[in-house]
Amino acid sequence: FGIGIKNYFFEQVNGSTFSELTTNINDQVSRYLPFINIEEIRFITSDDNSDLAFNEVGVSLQFNLGSLPYTDILTITSNDV
Repeated sequence: FGIGIKNYFFEQVNGSTFSELTTNINDQVSRYLPFINIEEIRFITSDDNSDLAFNEVGVSLQFNLGSLPYTDILTITSNDV
C-alpha cells in the first residue's frame, strides 16, 4: 500500500503534480480501503499556511466511512512527521 510519495520529492509544486498525486491517492484508497469514500483532496502550500516553507506541501483528505453519517478530515504536513 502506498502512492510512491518519494517519487515526488524533487518534483515541481504545481497542478500537474497535484493531479497525479490525487489520482494515486484515489486509486490506492479504492483498492486497499474500499470502505472509505474520499470526498475531497486538498493540497496545502505556503500560500495557504504560513507555517510551511515555500517548498513544503501538505495534504488534507476529507472522507467518510461508507454509509456512516460521519465525515472527517485528515491533514498531514511535514511538521507532522
